[in-house]
Amino acid sequence: MAPKDCWLLVFDNVENAEHTEQYFPDRGNGAILLTTRKPNLGYGLTESELEVTPFNAQEGTDCILELATWQRGVEKDNLSASNLNKKLGGLPLGITQMVALMRAKGMSIKDFITLYDKDRKKWHGDIRRGGRHIGYKQDLSTVWQLSFHSLDKSPSALSLLGIFTDAEEKLMELALAAKDPKNGDLSLHRLVQSEVSQLAHLNSTMFGEELMSRQFEYYLRPEQRQSAFDNVSRLLYDAFPKEYTGQRVLDKSATCQLYVQHVIALNQHYLEEDSDHGSYRPTSEFAKLMSYTAWYLFELADYDALDSVLRGGLKACEEFVNEDFQPSVFAFLSHISGTANTSKGDFKTSEKDLLKALKIRRSLKVPVEDDTATTLNNLGVLYNSMRDHDRARECLEESLAFQYKRAPSEDRDMSINMAEHNLARNALQNGEIEFARPLLEKQLEFYRTRSSWWMLAHVNYVTGNLYRSIGDLDVARSHYEQAYKSLVDVGKATKQPTTAMCIYKQARLSLQENKLEEARQFFNKSLAISELHPSIPVEKARTLYMLSRTLVEVGRPEDLKEAKVLQGQAEGLILGLCEKYSIKIPREEDRDESWYDTFVIAWHR
Repeated sequence: MAPKDCWLLVFDNVENAEHTEQYFPDRGNGAILLTTRKPNLGYGLTESELEVTPFNAQEGTDCILELATWQRGVEKDNLSASNLNKKLGGLPLGITQMVALMRAKGMSIKDFITLYDKDRKKWHGDIRRGGRHIGYKQDLSTVWQLSFHSLDKSPSALSLLGIFTDAEEKLMELALAAKDPKNGDLSLHRLVQSEVSQLAHLNSTMFGEELMSRQFEYYLRPEQRQSAFDNVSRLLYDAFPKEYTGQRVLDKSATCQLYVQHVIALNQHYLEEDSDHGSYRPTSEFAKLMSYTAWYLFELADYDALDSVLRGGLKACEEFVNEDFQPSVFAFLSHISGTANTSKGDFKTSEKDLLKALKIRRSLKVPVEDDTATTLNNLGVLYNSMRDHDRARECLEESLAFQYKRAPSEDRDMSINMAEHNLARNALQNGEIEFARPLLEKQLEFYRTRSSWWMLAHVNYVTGNLYRSIGDLDVARSHYEQAYKSLVDVGKATKQPTTAMCIYKQARLSLQENKLEEARQFFNKSLAISELHPSIPVEKARTLYMLSRTLVEVGRPEDLKEAKVLQGQAEGLILGLCEKYSIKIPREEDRDESWYDTFVIAWHR
């Protein structure tokens, strides 16, 4: 090469610097251009580095429209072009490959997307090219293979990416959470930190979460996919708090919140039917993880996510009929399902689930009496809700007897007071004021010296009901206000159904005292929270009904018109529930507040 020769030497898609540097010219007037998917490879080899980023939304859309629209071709379709760019993550290689296929078949962008969604693997592997790209042998599938191969020596990274689509972001969240000893296992932190750099490299080269996730699924062999599922199940099981109840009470809510979305994503993978890859085989850690997560979601009143997690957990248990862990976990999941169905007003299904849980817990080779007592306690709450007060009392007294047999401990004292609290509710709803009063006074004294803000709120709530029933409205209001304060100031349960009921009770007092505008404001405030929980329509219905009664008392023509609409909405919600659960519907004149009360769980009456 002559000294004055001008030249450009291109090294495309470099994987190893050692195999490249030996070919660098040592003389001449030229330049070297090196492309690579490894962001750290160019450091030390070149004078400057330039990151080639994917197209943004507008650039990708414009590129697709420019390439896809040819003489006598398809009309411009900005919406479809934007959609395709999003699916391809703005990746130029993907755009040129897909547009070449589109043009070869004479298809519109919209029609191509329909076919592409049905079989992405097929389209990613088609190397058809057009224009200046003729002769370029790499397609989306083979380019990905190179990057995915770089993870073969890192099984943990394969596992984590196999489950999480936005892997790097989720891993960083997990790493930061696990680094704090209060939040999880340090081994999780060390594992995650060791893999972040690998996945950061992968994300820097495989633009687009959806596109990368799809292609990675095609890359993994069935045994690798199962290994990924097993490893992530174990990681999350180790990290997630394992208390059966009271994550809020025991101040574990923050830790649960860090991991719960990852658990939900894992469960979705398990539940999804996949004809290409087959189904996952659940592990014991997975089934137990679903049970702990289900209880936390119940405490949050996130019933949509809860239903999905319960479905995954119960399905897993049914696939492990010979495993020792299955009966106790199956019982716990049934217990949670029954407790949640009580809250939703599905009392028949709730009874079936709780009796199933009780039967299993009684029949275990080594019964855990605290678990049996807990299910008896929740059966008592259910029967209270069904106004079967005698059966409720039997269950609650048997639950309390189990608790008294336990060795003295703080946990035993907490359980006894919780059982006595439900006995007080039972007595109050049965009109036994003098039986309920000393129990509630004892519980107030007990919980005021504990950090259990949740139970303190519930005891104040029921005590408010007691004083309202005997006509002492000022004392009743004081207890409702204290319950509300515990929930929103201490516990920050601002959007919980119990918080809505505390406000509802204050509205009832205002209505009873003929403070109509104040009652209206309280009912609307309560309604705003109840509307966040469509899975519990009965509480919203009762609030709508009482708000309509308040507006009737106000008496203005516009208020009377609104009251009629609200009453119709309230009846629509309850009549739908009656039809769903085959409940007898009373005459219209008998549909008063007491009728709505029959659908509301005993905790909130």
